[in-house]
Amino acid sequence: MKLLGIPTPVVCAVVAAAAVLSIGGVTTEDGLFVSDTSAQTVGGEIKIALLSDFGHKDAFNYAVDAFNREQSDITTSNYYITSRVIDLTDGDPCDPNEVVVDTIKQLESEGFRYFIGPMCSSTADRAKVYTDNATDIVLLSPASTATSLAIERDSLFRLVPDDFAQAVAISEGLIDDGKRHIVLIYRNDIWGEGLRDAIIKEYAGNVALTIRMDEDGTNAPAVAAQAAAEVDELVSEHGADAVAVVQMSFVGDTIALVEHIASDAYLSDTLGGVKWYGADGTSQSSAIAGNAVVARFMTSVGYVASQFEAVPNPTNRAIPIQSFTDDSTYGYNTYDAVFLLADTVIVNDEELAINSASTVRSLILDVAAGLDTHEHHHADRSVGDGALGEYRLGADGDMDFPLTYTQYEVYQKSDGSHGWRPVVDTSAMICR
Repeated sequence: MKLLGIPTPVVCAVVAAAAVLSIGGVTTEDGLFVSDTSAQTVGGEIKIALLSDFGHKDAFNYAVDAFNREQSDITTSNYYITSRVIDLTDGDPCDPNEVVVDTIKQLESEGFRYFIGPMCSSTADRAKVYTDNATDIVLLSPASTATSLAIERDSLFRLVPDDFAQAVAISEGLIDDGKRHIVLIYRNDIWGEGLRDAIIKEYAGNVALTIRMDEDGTNAPAVAAQAAAEVDELVSEHGADAVAVVQMSFVGDTIALVEHIASDAYLSDTLGGVKWYGADGTSQSSAIAGNAVVARFMTSVGYVASQFEAVPNPTNRAIPIQSFTDDSTYGYNTYDAVFLLADTVIVNDEELAINSASTVRSLILDVAAGLDTHEHHHADRSVGDGALGEYRLGADGDMDFPLTYTQYEVYQKSDGSHGWRPVVDTSAMICR
């Protein structure tokens, strides 16, 4: 393992293991997930909704069922989760429009005040316009990483680090690979802009050119032409081994860009002659691996994409994440988000005797850190018990350091299809 910013390895202890559970329950036509646990007392109801702007429905439902089963085994407990899954994937799921606010308002009128999501930073940013002023709502995102959303005392908590850490991991990887000159393509939203700025700050080499990529990929031809012209010049001056393309986009715009490049001989030869790097917006995407044209190009350029990684432990080994049918790149984060939010509600109810989301906001950092030592009606969980292993939330409500990132590469399997695999010896632990 490659360690960044610290002299010696950090060992994260794992305290407890989870039993293997099946996804028990059904989703009704209106999106209500009903667990197959025995009848519970209404007084212990915790209403949590998933704002699913991309995937993670299976991980959410699995966690809800696991929590309810756990509670049913605690004879003194009457807590249980009633959940709702809201699919926000029509059109561009990361389009910061009014749909997410309207959805939150509707669910609020039905008694929901605790939300897992939104996943996209641009959508989370739009939701905050409302929820920061609605003091009785808590958002806990398992996937939003934009640096601009790292704000203290707001309504948004994030069970994922902001992109400062990812920028460090990418920048260190570039230098370690001998890449001293890069062309940086970034998605035109707060996620892409934040990651762009963080890489410019952290990268010790030369950012020769930054190119904005439209969210829908419509400007792919212009982006490809600009990138090719700059790469051609850099390679002529410094050699291909010193040059790289760093591409900070999501899956749809990445596919549009690569398909255009592959259709043009000059673009394919020029941009296909240097190594490419990506980020968590594309890492382990089944759509990329399943697109033969895109996957072949990614394989030929040695494309690697960084991904925040949960330290393997008994809890996450017991979660059948590979069997989930939707994109669960942040499946472990989603799983832990359900437990963290529900546990905080229980602590809030029993310690303060106030059924208020505003006080849940004030308690969630302590509960995440295992600092609340009172006896409550939740399982004996402490730091290290979750699917993510050991974690804490910082003052800004985001996952705090140290953090582990791994690079994943696209490769061709023996049957000719493509998939993703971790690159050996590229895990990096990032410390503030």
